[in-house]
Amino acid sequence: MKTAWFWIFLGLGSLLLRWAASFSPEFVEKFYSKGLYFAFRQLLDVLGFVPFPVIYLVLAWMIFKLVRGLIRLFSRRSGQAGSNVSWGTRLKDAGLGLGAFVGGTVFFFLILWGYNYARQPIETQIGIDPQPLSAEQLVAQLEKEKPKLIALRRQLGQDSVAIQATQLPDTLEAALRTSLQKVLNDFRYPNSYKPPIRLLKPKGILIRFQSLGTYFPWTGECNADAGLHPLELPHVIAHELGHGYGFGDEGTCNFLAYLACIQSDHPVLQYAGHFEYYATLLYNYRRYNPDAFDEWLRTMPPAIKADWNDIIVTHNQYPDIFPKLRRATYDAYLKAQGIEEGIKNYNRVLMLVDAWENREMDEDGN
Repeated sequence: MKTAWFWIFLGLGSLLLRWAASFSPEFVEKFYSKGLYFAFRQLLDVLGFVPFPVIYLVLAWMIFKLVRGLIRLFSRRSGQAGSNVSWGTRLKDAGLGLGAFVGGTVFFFLILWGYNYARQPIETQIGIDPQPLSAEQLVAQLEKEKPKLIALRRQLGQDSVAIQATQLPDTLEAALRTSLQKVLNDFRYPNSYKPPIRLLKPKGILIRFQSLGTYFPWTGECNADAGLHPLELPHVIAHELGHGYGFGDEGTCNFLAYLACIQSDHPVLQYAGHFEYYATLLYNYRRYNPDAFDEWLRTMPPAIKADWNDIIVTHNQYPDIFPKLRRATYDAYLKAQGIEEGIKNYNRVLMLVDAWENREMDEDGN
């Protein structure tokens, strides 16, 4: 019983510290994100040598704990004296066990990664001022991105055939990690560690819950759905790597993934980065003018249309399971971590890219 209360209070204490940390992002940045987390990250990287996703073992252990707890709850006799155990005692023990489990889970989530949610925003580190984009600014970005996207796709050939897995680099993970490390180095962030990258099976296990990838703080693994379209993989892997390098903000990880892809030496990765960014621009512009969204698609070359349609076909193989529940749950989770806009935070990449490009233009004197 003492052990249970220990974990309960440890979890509550870590939550209290998380609340206090939100008032001092500079402290968190210096002593946790660039300090203590760096040490934990080095330890977690050891799991990279395991030839399978460790998340499977953790989930199996959680199921085991749940089943054992249920057995104890409905067991009529104690294991020591063999006497009958009242429902009140059983419920009390089950409640303490659940509290200890939740407390330990919360503690390790926060200490191994979660405090990164309270770090300084990336714009503070790199000196930019992201602002919401107007409809006119979205159009301007679409106009600027379109020729880049078309030119990159033309380099890849196959005018009416979608991008295939064989066109990706043989060392996709290494290429993305190297490119992202360069971006982080330019931004003066620690980047010497190597978060493991895993492809989760069965295919569609994440897509069915409207997710393409996930970072698992308890093992430090960056996970992507094995059923993803080849054109989606680069950005998703780079995004999850962003989480592995200590960033909780979804828009920030999209921004880092975008830069890692477009600054890569591989044309298909560059195209994947611009494709994802262009798609985000389109989806956001659709709120202002749904008809214009369809017009943009009609004016695209056949190869880009083929890529777009092939991604849709791929996702249709894995229909959503409880999409509204997942969206509401994750939205609430992000807001609980201090991200006020919730799931809309993913779109913050548009503001970050725009501010970054304007900064570069100012530095060039244009």
